[in-house]
Amino acid sequence: MIKKIPTSPAKVIFLLLLIMLGAQAFTGQQGILMWRQYAIESDALARQKQELVLKKTQLENQIKLLKSQAPNQDFIEEQALQKLDMVAAQDKIIKLPN
Repeated sequence: MIKKIPTSPAKVIFLLLLIMLGAQAFTGQQGILMWRQYAIESDALARQKQELVLKKTQLENQIKLLKSQAPNQDFIEEQALQKLDMVAAQDKIIKLPN
């Protein structure tokens, strides 16, 4: 014969609340599983920030070179070749048919 364990509604509610809070600790907005996702996103944002800081530094250096009293002719030629699709004097052009 199985004996029935007496349970009060307060114990059942407490047990359900405890189970709900435990599940929330793992899967909730601030749960353990979300912390891992936040760490991954944080690392990606840190890498992106480093890339942007490096690019900003490069652009600031280019601005200084362009604003200087006697701009570096090599720098100007490099910019013309890269940005304006110009060709250096020693380069040969091959036109491809459309």
